[in-house]
Formats: sequence, C-alpha cells, structure tokens
Amino acid sequence: MSQTELILKHLKMYGRITLEQAREKPINCERLAARVGDLKNLGHNIITKTITLKSGKRVAEYWLKDNINKRIELSKSWHFAGKCKCEQSFYVVNGRCNVCQTERK
Repeated sequence: MSQTELILKHLKMYGRITLEQAREKPINCERLAARVGDLKNLGHNIITKTITLKSGKRVAEYWLKDNINKRIELSKSWHFAGKCKCEQSFYVVNGRCNVCQTERK
C-alpha cells in the first residue's frame, strides 16, 4: 500500500493527521503536505488547520472533510475532558483519550 493510500486510510479511520503521526509506522511519511496535495488532486476534500502544541510549536493538521459530520455525531456520546497530554484530542471515549488511548477520568 502506498503512503498516499495509508494516509487516506488513517484519515478515514481517525478523521485527522499531523506530520508527527505520519512519520510513524506504517506510513513513514516525511512529506505529508505533498501526499495530502496528491489526495486533493484525486478529489478528496481535505481541510488544513494550523494547531499550536503545548510547546508553542505550530503544526498543520489535516482533516478529511467528509468525516467531520460523522465525528460531530460521534462526539455527542463522548465526554469533553480538556486537552489530553498527547496534544491531539479533547475527547474521552470509555475513559480513554480517543487518539493516544491514555486513561483519563
């Protein structure tokens, strides 16, 4: 499976991705913006959002627009818990961060 296909799979599964996530296995991508550009050229509706990490570093976060409504619907059953230590999530599902799976209360 190509990096572009793996990134699309990740976006469909989790709704969003950052370069830090794309660098991990199995994606191993150092040029996320280029791969997102490829996906946009293929007709996928991807939104780019700049987020600020706790360290003050600003990074791009890419969202698959088709999944936004789905995630809003899911969020109605999630518990808002403030930002997790992983800097990626505001929600807790079944007592765990929905991104890094760290146990939260």
